[in-house]
Amino acid sequence: MQIQQDDALASAILETVRLPLLALDPELRVETANNAFLEHFQVTRDETLGRLIYELGNGQWDIRELRHLLSEVLPERRTVSDYRVEHEFERLGRRVMHVSGRRIARRDHQDLVLLAISDDTEREALRAELTGRVELADKLIDSVREGLLILKPDLSVHSASGSFYNLFEVNPKQTVGRLVYELGNGQWNIPQLRQLLEDVLPRERAFDDYEVTHVFDDIGKRVMVLNGRRLDHMELIVLAIRDITHIRESDARFKEVTTAARLGVFEADWRAGTLYWSPEFRDIIGYPQNEPPITDPVPDFIHPEDRSALARLHDEVRHPRGSGTIFHEHRIIRPNGEVRWVQMHGRVELAEVVGDRSPMRVRGVLIDVTEKKTAELQLRESEERLSLALTIGGLGTWDWDLVTGAILWSDEHFRMEGYEVGEVVPSYEAWIARVHPEDRAATERALTSARDENRLYQHEFRSLHPDGSIHWLDAQGRFFYDSGGHATRMLGVMRDITEQKRWADTQAILVAELQHRTRNLLGVVRSISEQTLRTSDSLPDFAGRFGDRLAALSRVQGLLSHAEQEAVSIGALVHSELDALGATAGTDRIITEGPQVRLRNRTVQTLALALHELATNARKYGALSGDHGHLSVTWTMHREDGGELRLVLRWIEDGIHLRREGERANSGGYGRELIEKALPYSLGAKTSFDLTETGLHCCIDLPVSKQQPGRE
Repeated sequence: MQIQQDDALASAILETVRLPLLALDPELRVETANNAFLEHFQVTRDETLGRLIYELGNGQWDIRELRHLLSEVLPERRTVSDYRVEHEFERLGRRVMHVSGRRIARRDHQDLVLLAISDDTEREALRAELTGRVELADKLIDSVREGLLILKPDLSVHSASGSFYNLFEVNPKQTVGRLVYELGNGQWNIPQLRQLLEDVLPRERAFDDYEVTHVFDDIGKRVMVLNGRRLDHMELIVLAIRDITHIRESDARFKEVTTAARLGVFEADWRAGTLYWSPEFRDIIGYPQNEPPITDPVPDFIHPEDRSALARLHDEVRHPRGSGTIFHEHRIIRPNGEVRWVQMHGRVELAEVVGDRSPMRVRGVLIDVTEKKTAELQLRESEERLSLALTIGGLGTWDWDLVTGAILWSDEHFRMEGYEVGEVVPSYEAWIARVHPEDRAATERALTSARDENRLYQHEFRSLHPDGSIHWLDAQGRFFYDSGGHATRMLGVMRDITEQKRWADTQAILVAELQHRTRNLLGVVRSISEQTLRTSDSLPDFAGRFGDRLAALSRVQGLLSHAEQEAVSIGALVHSELDALGATAGTDRIITEGPQVRLRNRTVQTLALALHELATNARKYGALSGDHGHLSVTWTMHREDGGELRLVLRWIEDGIHLRREGERANSGGYGRELIEKALPYSLGAKTSFDLTETGLHCCIDLPVSKQQPGRE
């Protein structure tokens, strides 16, 4: 009876226990299995009781570790605790179990083996996950650049991150377990930190971005941003310490630079709707320091002529597909009416949301460039004046970089070389190609010599243009040298002296011609003086005649002085002599008629003297000496059989009466000799001179230049 009660009690205990239990006989067959076993391993009681444990679940319990436990370990020890067994079940998958076994002796039966099986698969997974999370947390803490302190409720240090040790140059032994205020020999006993940990954190449970400045003995001044959190479920405090010393120092240096350089800083956050202008920005535009910035994209202080351009810039900056960069120059009007030039540089920050770009913020600087713009304007005006002076002066310039070989030519330089402006890239080769082949060697020698001897380059050479024209150029330049004495640059000017050369050649010819004419003229004067002297009755008579003949010669020289522009015509010569005597052609008494005939210069002088003698005698003794005489001077052209073109001039006087016999013949001796002897000798003329008591008929037939159209 008692045995039955004990068995019933044992069965009740087995079923009550939530841990899977198996009772095995000495042959390891299952005598009893509680409900926890059946449910956990998803088997029925019929599939279990009476079966060898290794055959359970179609042999799935034939586990090597379990065989070792039951056949070797348990017989020797009788009791085994937490023997680890891992197995892959078909239904349950991989399971991690801890098996505890005991051999139990029975008085009337064979010994019983009781197995308690604890399935710790989930627990092992949770433990592994927890271990991984702890490891991840440790690594995250160590990877964070901010120093982290984990504090206990009494504010002693539970742990610290590697960043904390590195930032503040301490080690775990000096840190862990110590009160935070005692760290670094009391250097962390900072009043602001005490207030945060003892007053703020208990009330608020957290604090964010508290900036604290403190001077440490070992590492000096530090600017720190503190963030704290209470972890009530763990009874810990997390204190994050970010060292922003370098940022504040950089900010201070940046402020010094912007102040010294007068750089105005601005920032517009379009999402937050905020706008910041630095004090320097306000100084540049003349805006009060204590007033909020103007949010209008185009404020009133922008110059009216620049507002539309600035409005377009604002639209481009806000466009999602914009370049993201800002560079703009415009004018502002300060409150005192002063106009200043400013330059804006900036960068737009874009945010991407679901593939769309959206401008978020713009930062930049404003620079007062008034002096720079003024200097640029003055430089541009100076360059324009220089360009105008060079153009008016006909000067071309060059700037030669001997290190890179690059050359700059002015527009006039291109034209002097026979190039269109921009037709070629300026180069030594392009220049030397246009130097006349006969001048190239001498020109290059002059250039090399000036460079090697460090002296002024000055040389004249000819430039051969594509159209075959030749131009004389005068070049002057100077080389510049580096500290080692090597030529690095050359600047120079060049002018076209073609006309100057032409005039020089012309002048040489004219001088030679003048010398020739002067000799001839002196010879003529000498001849006139001798002839006049022979035919004069007295010195006063000589003086009068000689003066008249010199006057005639002077008139001829006057006509000849203009012969370079227009050859002297026979008509002009005739009228000149008549006008000198006050005899006006074209009246009833004086007739002049004939074609326009240009005379050779060598013909004019001798023929003019002959006409002077005829006119003078007509005034003294002939047709012009009284009121009844008539003078007819006509000339025609004819061509002889040999093809020579000749001029025939007829001088006819009538209606005259000589007062004394032989008066005109004696008075006109020099003139007649000039006509009958000098003209044939010097000009190849054919002449006749017929003088009667009532008139004179003189004919001069001489070769001339090509006839010109029209009439005199």
